Amino acid sequence: MTTLRSALVIVALAIPYILLSQTSGSREMKPATFSDIANILPSQCEWCHGWENHGSKAGYYMGTYGGLMDGPFRNGNFQRAIVPGDAENSPFVQFIEGRKQPRMPLGREPLRKERIELIRRWIDNGARPDRTTSKEHVIVMDGISVDKQNHSFWLSCRAPKDLQNIGLRVKVIDEATGKVVAYEWPQHAKDLNGRWNQWKIEVPVAALKLPGSVAVALYVSNGWAAATADLTQEELDKDESGLDGVIFLLEAKQTPDDELLKQKDFRTVPQPQNPPHQNIRFQYVLRAASDLMLTVKPEGGGSALFLWSDKDLPARKILETTWKLGSAPSLKTGWYFARMRCTSREASVFQPDLAILFRVVR
Repeated sequence: MTTLRSALVIVALAIPYILLSQTSGSREMKPATFSDIANILPSQCEWCHGWENHGSKAGYYMGTYGGLMDGPFRNGNFQRAIVPGDAENSPFVQFIEGRKQPRMPLGREPLRKERIELIRRWIDNGARPDRTTSKEHVIVMDGISVDKQNHSFWLSCRAPKDLQNIGLRVKVIDEATGKVVAYEWPQHAKDLNGRWNQWKIEVPVAALKLPGSVAVALYVSNGWAAATADLTQEELDKDESGLDGVIFLLEAKQTPDDELLKQKDFRTVPQPQNPPHQNIRFQYVLRAASDLMLTVKPEGGGSALFLWSDKDLPARKILETTWKLGSAPSLKTGWYFARMRCTSREASVFQPDLAILFRVVR
């Protein structure tokens, strides 16, 4: 059995919101974009709807564009907060205008009229992302058994070197029905040397028929809109490439700090060199003698492009497996993830499942 628990998500944003231009002596309103409103939400909304405090109680995460558009998760369902093209009937607007109570942001000064107008125009314009909006990559770890005694998981995330501000949220999905049964993002996560972070997530017992199995969908990004409006497309692509090598461990109990720190420099997927890439070399270290299955899929899921397995592999030794990309002639430039399912042969030592996000250039 494998385990899981919450997730993380740290956002960094700050974008100008001046949208008025002078045309022949009159003022003409420019169409509002996501970049225009991106600096409003963190300062006003993140206390209850982000990673800072008690956001999970609100059920609505605004730390990424995707989380903003998903809306609040309540009673086992996502409730639409933003209706693209219709600000008037969007609950998000109704709450910040006080037409629905309690007025948002809760316990703070109401948003200024010009800021509300800016948000309304962005929604009426389609509520679309823009070129500065970081894409969320999706890693799926499926086949996780749950029962009445074991329905909580620990998730550990390691960001690549020098990249700590990543966005992370988690959906736990009942594999029998496809229904989201838990939705989390990291709260009060422990940070070990700026590399490893850990969170716990619980699957509500009443959320699905037990025993059963769930899939964990990890949504990973560089946040949503940083101060990148003036960057070239090449610079934006380079900024996103920093996610290459994000690692997740999924297990039934919390990983001891000393165990994580032992692997602080462990490069599960070395950064590919000299594009176009011909091979990807996976390196890994097992805590205990284990059986291992490695699967590579496009980000978001789909058919396996590479499959490798072996049994009774030794512990405490760096192991290697190479994916020769010539075996997948239709492979295109894009993002992929590797999933390692590990079964320990030592009853006293739990070997976590592992997933890695990486990019291939062809």
